[in-house]
Amino acid sequence: MAYDLKCIENLFETLSNAHGVSGHEESLQEILKKKLEPYTNEGKTDELGNLIATKYGNKPSVMLCAHMDEVGMSTSYITKEDGFLHFISIGDLFDQTLLNQLVIF
Repeated sequence: MAYDLKCIENLFETLSNAHGVSGHEESLQEILKKKLEPYTNEGKTDELGNLIATKYGNKPSVMLCAHMDEVGMSTSYITKEDGFLHFISIGDLFDQTLLNQLVIF
Protein backbone atom coordinates (compact mmCIF):
# COMPACT_ATOMS: atom_id res chain seq x y z
CA MET A 1 0.00 0.00 0.00
CA ALA A 2 1.49 3.32 -1.07
CA TYR A 3 0.98 6.40 1.06
CA ASP A 4 0.68 9.94 -0.23
CA LEU A 5 3.07 11.83 2.05
CA LYS A 6 1.40 15.19 1.31
CA CYS A 7 -1.95 13.68 2.33
CA ILE A 8 -0.45 12.40 5.60
CA GLU A 9 1.17 15.78 6.20
CA ASN A 10 -2.19 17.51 5.65
CA LEU A 11 -3.90 15.08 8.04
CA PHE A 12 -1.31 15.75 10.76
CA GLU A 13 -1.69 19.49 10.22
CA THR A 14 -5.49 19.27 10.43
CA LEU A 15 -5.37 17.19 13.61
CA SER A 16 -2.68 19.38 15.19
CA ASN A 17 -4.60 22.59 14.50
CA ALA A 18 -7.95 21.26 15.74
CA HIS A 19 -9.05 22.49 19.15
CA GLY A 20 -9.63 19.69 21.64
CA VAL A 21 -8.97 20.88 25.16
CA SER A 22 -9.61 18.27 27.88
CA GLY A 23 -13.33 17.71 28.30
CA HIS A 24 -14.22 19.40 24.98
CA GLU A 25 -12.87 17.14 22.24
CA GLU A 26 -16.04 17.17 20.10
CA SER A 27 -14.56 19.04 17.11
CA LEU A 28 -11.59 16.68 16.98
CA GLN A 29 -13.91 13.66 17.27
CA GLU A 30 -15.85 14.84 14.20
CA ILE A 31 -12.66 15.25 12.17
CA LEU A 32 -11.47 11.76 13.16
CA LYS A 33 -14.88 10.18 12.44
CA LYS A 34 -14.87 11.62 8.91
CA LYS A 35 -11.27 10.57 8.26
CA LEU A 36 -11.80 7.03 9.59
CA GLU A 37 -15.20 6.45 7.95
CA PRO A 38 -13.85 5.00 4.66
CA TYR A 39 -11.73 2.48 6.57
CA THR A 40 -14.17 1.30 9.25
CA ASN A 41 -17.54 -0.40 9.50
CA GLU A 42 -18.71 1.51 12.54
CA GLY A 43 -17.83 4.67 14.45
CA LYS A 44 -19.39 5.78 17.73
CA THR A 45 -18.70 7.84 20.80
CA ASP A 46 -19.32 6.32 24.22
CA GLU A 47 -20.65 8.07 27.35
CA LEU A 48 -17.11 9.00 28.44
CA GLY A 49 -16.35 10.74 25.13
CA ASN A 50 -14.15 8.00 23.68
CA LEU A 51 -14.27 7.58 19.90
CA ILE A 52 -14.53 3.90 19.01
CA ALA A 53 -14.02 2.98 15.35
CA THR A 54 -14.38 -0.70 14.40
CA LYS A 55 -13.31 -2.56 11.27
CA TYR A 56 -14.66 -6.10 11.14
CA GLY A 57 -12.40 -8.75 9.65
CA ASN A 58 -10.26 -11.77 10.30
CA LYS A 59 -8.22 -12.37 13.44
CA PRO A 60 -5.90 -11.27 14.98
CA SER A 61 -7.52 -8.17 16.45
CA VAL A 62 -5.57 -4.96 16.85
CA MET A 63 -6.40 -1.98 19.02
CA LEU A 64 -4.91 1.46 18.44
CA CYS A 65 -5.28 3.82 21.36
CA ALA A 66 -4.34 7.50 21.61
CA HIS A 67 -5.29 10.67 23.44
CA MET A 68 -7.47 13.14 21.53
CA ASP A 69 -7.34 15.95 24.04
CA GLU A 70 -4.75 18.60 24.61
CA VAL A 71 -3.89 20.73 27.59
CA GLY A 72 -5.44 24.17 27.79
CA MET A 73 -5.90 27.24 29.89
CA SER A 74 -8.80 29.21 31.27
CA THR A 75 -8.43 32.91 32.04
CA SER A 76 -9.03 33.50 35.75
CA TYR A 77 -8.70 37.30 35.64
CA ILE A 78 -7.18 40.20 33.71
CA THR A 79 -5.26 42.94 35.50
CA LYS A 80 -6.73 46.39 34.81
CA GLU A 81 -3.42 48.22 35.12
CA ASP A 82 -1.42 46.37 32.48
CA GLY A 83 -3.85 43.92 30.82
CA PHE A 84 -2.03 40.75 31.84
CA LEU A 85 -4.05 37.54 31.61
CA HIS A 86 -3.86 35.23 34.62
CA PHE A 87 -4.90 31.67 33.97
CA ILE A 88 -5.51 28.24 35.41
CA SER A 89 -4.53 25.12 33.53
CA ILE A 90 -6.88 22.55 32.07
CA GLY A 91 -5.05 19.25 32.00
CA ASP A 92 -1.45 18.70 33.01
CA LEU A 93 0.12 21.94 31.76
CA PHE A 94 3.80 22.64 32.41
CA ASP A 95 3.59 26.44 32.30
CA GLN A 96 7.35 27.00 31.92
CA THR A 97 7.03 25.77 28.33
CA LEU A 98 4.74 28.71 27.47
CA LEU A 99 7.53 31.29 27.30
CA ASN A 100 7.65 32.77 23.77
CA GLN A 101 4.82 30.51 22.57
CA LEU A 102 1.76 31.48 20.56
CA VAL A 103 -1.36 31.10 22.73
CA ILE A 104 -4.90 31.37 21.35
CA PHE A 105 -7.60 32.76 23.67
